[in-house]
Amino acid sequence: MDSLEVLVESSRNSPDELYSKAFLYFQALFRPLKADASKVQLPSHLPESVYSDRQILGLVITAALIAMLDHRVKTGGATIVSPELLVYIEIMPPETREYLDDIILDQMATLGAGIFASEVAHSRSLEWQHHDYGKFKRCLRALDKAARVHQRIMPTPLTDPFRRKVKQRALTELRPTLKRLQEEFKARRRQPTADEILETFVREASNSEFSFLSNSHNLGLWIEFLRINPLSLLSSSAVDLFDNFAAFVTSHKSDYTRRKFSSKS
Repeated sequence: MDSLEVLVESSRNSPDELYSKAFLYFQALFRPLKADASKVQLPSHLPESVYSDRQILGLVITAALIAMLDHRVKTGGATIVSPELLVYIEIMPPETREYLDDIILDQMATLGAGIFASEVAHSRSLEWQHHDYGKFKRCLRALDKAARVHQRIMPTPLTDPFRRKVKQRALTELRPTLKRLQEEFKARRRQPTADEILETFVREASNSEFSFLSNSHNLGLWIEFLRINPLSLLSSSAVDLFDNFAAFVTSHKSDYTRRKFSSKS
């Protein structure tokens, strides 16, 4: 399966093609899940490139939402061209549309206002505003929760069923990066300064062939985390470093993130 970033680049000039390929990508991603796909924390699975264009972001989010619905109720969503989606939603069975609304509200609590890049999410929220006060209140609560998480007023809920795989992919990238850094400073035979450690980490992370470390959002978080104790890079294992980083980013204690990111459930 091609990465989502590759699909975005290959379909950049064709909205319908991007939607269709992104839907198939997420459909395949969610297929092995026994858990509810709506609990996937979508920002963890979006490449940085999708944020460069609002239309691209909206199409990818829409594809993910419809694929989450397809995981629960088979929809045939890949065969629908993006301009027809709003009509498709209007004519779907009411119970299926209820499922879709629940999915949008779940993802709204993670994505926050960014979800409105999706024409489907925007359209449904307008519908709630005018005709379903109960769902609109849920919408406002979801946005408030997202804001509190993003601003670290409350811890990030660790609900993503892929979090164990995320940790495994991160360690695949972090282990060689950390090894090269530790070997470099061991060879220098002197205590490095904090700035030297951070500069070397940024250089090594930027050269990574994967995206967990090298994309600018994650790299910024790593720099923020490592400024607290740069020397930890010289003595920590990759596993401990990831667990402590995850605790910092999600505002949990490291023993909790260690359990949650290692759990199969």
